[in-house]
Amino acid sequence: MSDNKQQIKALGLRFARGLQMTVKTAVMFTVDHKSVERPIQQSFELLNTLLKEVGQFTFGFVDNQIMLNNLLTTDPSLRHLETEFLKRGVTAVTFEPGLTLARYRKVISLLASSSKAIEDAGGTLSFLDKNEVEGARILPASKNQKKDEQGDTIIDTDSEAYILSKQMGEEQGSRDFLDSIDALLDSGCFDPSVRNDVVSEFAGQQFDGSGHGVPIKMPNLVALKEGQIVVDATGDPGAAAEGKEHTGQQNFGAGSGGSGGFPAREGSNGEAGTGASGSDALSGKRYVVGGPAVADNGISGTGHGAPVGYSTRGSVPAGEGPQNQGDVGPSPSSWRNAHGLRNTRSGSFMEMVEASVQRSLLEERGNPQKSYTSLARILRNTGVDKILDNFPTERRQELTSLPPERLAAEYIEDTALQLAGKKLQSAEGQTQKLLIEEDAVRLLARSLQATQMADRLAQKLAKFIQEFAVPPHLQEKIREELQWSTLSGPKRYDRLMAIKHYSSTEFRRLIDLAKEFIKAREMNLVTALATHYFDFLDEPGQIDVTELSRAPELIRSIPLAQAGFSSKTIERLGRALMREDLSDFIHAQAATALTILAQSVASFESFQDVLAIGNVLESSFNRDTEKHKKCCGISLGRLLPAAAIDRIIELFLLQRGDSVWSKSSATLLRFAAPASIESVFNHLIDERDARNRLALIRLIGHLGKASIEVAYKYLKDERWYVVRNICGVLAELKDPDLADHIVPALEHHDARVQQAALKALVRSRTVRAAPVLAGSLLKLAPNILDEALDELMFLRHVKTIEGLEAFICGAVSNLAASRKAIQVLNAIDVDEALESLATLLRNEKLEIIVRRAALQALSNNRSDEAIALLEEFAKTHGPLADEAGNALKKAAGAK
Repeated sequence: MSDNKQQIKALGLRFARGLQMTVKTAVMFTVDHKSVERPIQQSFELLNTLLKEVGQFTFGFVDNQIMLNNLLTTDPSLRHLETEFLKRGVTAVTFEPGLTLARYRKVISLLASSSKAIEDAGGTLSFLDKNEVEGARILPASKNQKKDEQGDTIIDTDSEAYILSKQMGEEQGSRDFLDSIDALLDSGCFDPSVRNDVVSEFAGQQFDGSGHGVPIKMPNLVALKEGQIVVDATGDPGAAAEGKEHTGQQNFGAGSGGSGGFPAREGSNGEAGTGASGSDALSGKRYVVGGPAVADNGISGTGHGAPVGYSTRGSVPAGEGPQNQGDVGPSPSSWRNAHGLRNTRSGSFMEMVEASVQRSLLEERGNPQKSYTSLARILRNTGVDKILDNFPTERRQELTSLPPERLAAEYIEDTALQLAGKKLQSAEGQTQKLLIEEDAVRLLARSLQATQMADRLAQKLAKFIQEFAVPPHLQEKIREELQWSTLSGPKRYDRLMAIKHYSSTEFRRLIDLAKEFIKAREMNLVTALATHYFDFLDEPGQIDVTELSRAPELIRSIPLAQAGFSSKTIERLGRALMREDLSDFIHAQAATALTILAQSVASFESFQDVLAIGNVLESSFNRDTEKHKKCCGISLGRLLPAAAIDRIIELFLLQRGDSVWSKSSATLLRFAAPASIESVFNHLIDERDARNRLALIRLIGHLGKASIEVAYKYLKDERWYVVRNICGVLAELKDPDLADHIVPALEHHDARVQQAALKALVRSRTVRAAPVLAGSLLKLAPNILDEALDELMFLRHVKTIEGLEAFICGAVSNLAASRKAIQVLNAIDVDEALESLATLLRNEKLEIIVRRAALQALSNNRSDEAIALLEEFAKTHGPLADEAGNALKKAAGAK
């Protein structure tokens, strides 16, 4: 473990020095300057090696230290890079596996942007929002981290206040509180933009959480606000709100502020909630009317209620309260609106805590441990004394001595128990009950992972079992979960490795243990667990649908850079894919698992494994294309994510001299068509290096006929160089229908495009090329025209006669080209060519030199048709008629 950390540190610092040189060079020149290409390439290779080793990697500067993932260290040689980061308001960058060179280049361009460009964009946050990069996240620095152009720190307050705050520790305390809020929201997998909005609103209100404590198990209390009263259910809430006498009728009129009355729910002991007096004769219910609106969502009006779902039977479920309450207090409105919370005043802080903790327990991507630690930090900052009044009287003495960590654990455990109980109550039908029971056990297990206090949770289970009538078989499952949580990592590993076929609970334990090992960098144990799970594929007979359906989740849960796992799993899944005795559904499951495995290993550039998966899928598809087009055919097209496609193209250009890799990359991109074809065309359009363009054109030639349709689309592009490159592509593809589409390029205003189009047409060797070329002669540039006439001379196609004649008649200013066109006509050995020459000879609008060239061509032809045409012309008047007569006499004398 220690050696692994030292290796990551060494690789991370090496990359950091490369990044420093890259940013320094990019600031001096520009990212597109030739001098920056080599530093970018070198630093990217260092980063890529790091990403393959550790997966996601974060690099930055925090409190004058260097952050390398979860490692903080120092290195004075990187002081210049720290200054460059903080001058631009950047504290760190997080890179994801699968990052491409092009996207890394964009990151460098952002890190090298001028301060003025950042200010013009509206500041660092706005600048980063407008320039997001897929596969990388640039994290903004806090205000008092930023530096000016000279590298000096500018504090965000006056000097005396700053010194005083540093002395009193207020600055750090406030920052810790806001960081804890952000971590709590993150544990509930809230969107980063939502988290930023919430933290910003708390920071803007100078909100430190004072006076807000952990909710207690009193979900039925409703705190009255100023102007509110409690009335009986038989009374008239609307009348009460207006100060009228009660009529005894249950007429729910609108209360003050248009908020309508809502139930003042009863306490767990059957008595009316706090603030209520009297009771309804029939139902015992009361209603709160008037005053500010309060959310009836299962949360106390003061924000000190239990979590949503932490309620006794008969409580109003979360989210089913009135919909028309207004926002009446300072609270993170953007966060509430985004997640369906009612707009209440004092409940906003605790609503946030409740929702975050619940989501951390309920969501698969949630992090209960992070929720627990951040909640403990919040309580440590706000103090536990202020919240004791919110707990039942009989527990206050017990809780007084508890540290924040224990108090947070109490809250997490109670939340998990009540959410589990609510799930059990909602189950209907035997099938649903089984699923619900699994979810309930899962909830308790996740809370145990967070608090690591199985003994205390066991003490609470007796009450839980009694309150929610937990059946014996489920009690046994819960006890097993408690026992499992007390085992050490090695013992859990041994037990899991002894299992041949995993139940859903055992599979969940495998996933959880794998995540623990990943965090501890015990990758060999992770690989062994994952490989062992797939042992069921080696057994004869039918494959269990449930076991195979878990394959995608397992594959996505572990980093796949470890050698051995991928190749063995590909062989196993590939064997299952080719089996004829399995159902179509299991066959489709195997194809899906292979696709997900390919996408996962592609992030670590294990492209040989991807190639092996593609070959297996293609072999299966070719057995019966119609039968397998919806399983293996679709899976082939999804083999590579977009970032992996771009990376393959980059590697192809870097290793264009490697024939083996060139063939492999072409095959991979062919598998991923049509998305890969578009990507290659985009690279071709943007590529500046002529050698790379030629390599890309040849690459497209190996991607199949689907490339032709994409190429036709770009033939109409306004950019001349795009059309030129596409002509090269079409030439490489040897499209038989090229002549039907090439005319716009052949008649393009730019001679370079005409040249490329002519080459493409010539290389196509289609019979339609000659007439198309002859028809475009008038639009060709002089140097291209001469080459085109040479090609027509070679082809001697009868269908070019009309085009050649039209060119000679139209090209009055280009006598040399006209004479050469007449030579082409003369070379076409058919009577139609002779008639065309005679027509030109008789055309008095043409220059005499052109007509004389036609006469000479006819005179040199000894055929009867040529002689007849000359005799007919000799009967006319003019100097050329006399020359025609002389030619006839000379021909007769020669006989």
